[in-house]
Amino acid sequence: MYNDINEAVKYLDTLHDTYTKVSYKTNSLYRACEQLLADQTKLLNITECIENRLSYFDDVDRFSKVKYYY
Repeated sequence: MYNDINEAVKYLDTLHDTYTKVSYKTNSLYRACEQLLADQTKLLNITECIENRLSYFDDVDRFSKVKYYY
């Protein structure tokens, strides 16, 4: 019976170690995903700002092609 209890304790220790490793990896993955989402949001904002600035040049090109008749 003593051997059975030791075997069960060893199994529970192994199970606890495995759980700890999986939990750490899961948390690391979660943090990485959160960082990627924050980076994506930042890049989308930058892209929007660039598009707004480039639209100015599109307007200039369009107005420069308009012929004025006097």
